[in-house]
Amino acid sequence: MRERHEPSFKSARRVGTQPASATFSGNTIRPGWLLRGWSLAFLWPLFIRLFGGDGVATAGLLAGGVLLWLAGDLMAAARRIEEELEAGERTLPPRLPRRLAGAVLAGLGAALFSWAGAHDSLFMALLFGVLAATGCRLVYGADPLPDRQALEAAAAQAGVKAPELLAAVEEARAKIRAIEERAAALGSRPLAAKIAAIGARARAVIAQIERDPRDLARARRFLVTYLDGTRDVVARYAEQQHDLAGTGLDESFVRLLDTIEQVFAEQEDVLKRDDRLDLEVKIEVLEKQLRLEGIH
Repeated sequence: MRERHEPSFKSARRVGTQPASATFSGNTIRPGWLLRGWSLAFLWPLFIRLFGGDGVATAGLLAGGVLLWLAGDLMAAARRIEEELEAGERTLPPRLPRRLAGAVLAGLGAALFSWAGAHDSLFMALLFGVLAATGCRLVYGADPLPDRQALEAAAAQAGVKAPELLAAVEEARAKIRAIEERAAALGSRPLAAKIAAIGARARAVIAQIERDPRDLARARRFLVTYLDGTRDVVARYAEQQHDLAGTGLDESFVRLLDTIEQVFAEQEDVLKRDDRLDLEVKIEVLEKQLRLEGIH
């Protein structure tokens, strides 16, 4: 076994993102509700135009309100994505910049309100649109910037391809999210707690792979085996939870999840030590245990 050393680069944030710059922090404002509230403020003018028979103004006000509401949804989605990046649940932000798209929609909505609701000139409507978009930028900040150079540097240093590394970690994170969502829907607090602990352990292993992906192929096999095993345990429990409550079989599911959690807790150290034999043994042991339980 050889001792594994950390890559030379270090980042204040996780590999793959650069912090978003903002004049005011979007954390201080409940994401999206400012824009949604603004859209609701125009309901009264909308009713006045509607009952007054002004079809063009009604359509403009309605479209503007919808655009502002959608802009609020995008701002809320942007905040969730930022939290996922900070928590290690994502490697890179999505290709569509949510905050930028939300600012554009807010600008269009404001322009429609000005033109249709207040009957302003086209110039004034465009001016209000620009001011609204700029205000969104100041209040909510910018989208996190993808820092693919850092990811590519880590991959190049490890001798693997950056797309392969990105695909591996995103696949693992998607599985974790799917497992957690399914476990939360079961209504079993002990199971949900176990899955949450496994998810945290798995994300720590993924972070280690991002920092030093030299053993990507073997680590990927480990993640696939253990995450698929966890998914199969949750799926089997979902099928049989009413029959298993309070039985020994119910306890066997919990013990199996305990085993998976324990192994995930060990694997970050295993990957650091580059203990390939130990990693292979852990994979084979779990596969055997899952077969014995009739799950895999």
